[in-house]
Amino acid sequence: MATTSRAERKRRRMDALQQMKNGRSRGDLIDYLVSNYDLSRRSAMSDLSWADKELIKAWETADNKEVMGWMLNRVQRLGFLAEQNGQYASAVGAYRLLWEMTLKDKPQKRNPYHGNYKG
Repeated sequence: MATTSRAERKRRRMDALQQMKNGRSRGDLIDYLVSNYDLSRRSAMSDLSWADKELIKAWETADNKEVMGWMLNRVQRLGFLAEQNGQYASAVGAYRLLWEMTLKDKPQKRNPYHGNYKG
């Protein structure tokens, strides 16, 4: 196997990170790296570990609203794709999760100045 330069490795890892952000599964990413970059599975898994660490760094610096927006977007997309492919149980599950995350009533705080307050 040929040696790779730092620039090549960085380009390959950035591609893996971008593919991961686009929603590719881990198994698909390993196959993608092995076929497109002529890597061993071990090297591909090493690149995915690097990409995982980079994603974790991004999550740590992200604002809660950004993370919530990203999650809502992904769940909505999952429900839409499941519905288009006729996987209605998965679509209902995704839409129920959206409902629970956004519209479900949160428990109301009771007023301590009213009757039987048990706070």
